[in-house]
Amino acid sequence: MKIEEKIKESEAFEPKKDKAVITNFDYYRDQIYEIGINDMAFDEENGKLCNCRDIKQCIDCLFYPYATCDSNRLGWCIKPHLDHKFNLSKAEYDLLVVYETESESIRFQKCQILMHMKKKGHFVDIPIVLTVKEILDNCEVDS
Repeated sequence: MKIEEKIKESEAFEPKKDKAVITNFDYYRDQIYEIGINDMAFDEENGKLCNCRDIKQCIDCLFYPYATCDSNRLGWCIKPHLDHKFNLSKAEYDLLVVYETESESIRFQKCQILMHMKKKGHFVDIPIVLTVKEILDNCEVDS
């Protein structure tokens, strides 16, 4: 077998590289600067970032409850921006459900088995910084 054929063959089995993870802060940067981080709110009814004064009731804001909205706001800023659904196979989905029943807050990167499977080509385009719950809340299962 020629060297070129071996290279092509080995490339076919290499897992795909993940896309760069963009945080909510990166995605909404211009709007955050315009509104001001201390005045920003996320109107869940309209699905838009806005000024806190523009929301009718605090309960309509993603960062509610009021007593913790500052920390909720900052936590949201550093989370990955999820603008699409992740495609999972039925087996990948079922495995994540098992992990979620153990702990909703467990991060993908803390699960050794999931990380090994990712290296083998499973869980393509899943950012490892997400919790298992965040992945399950933003996925579609291939049939």
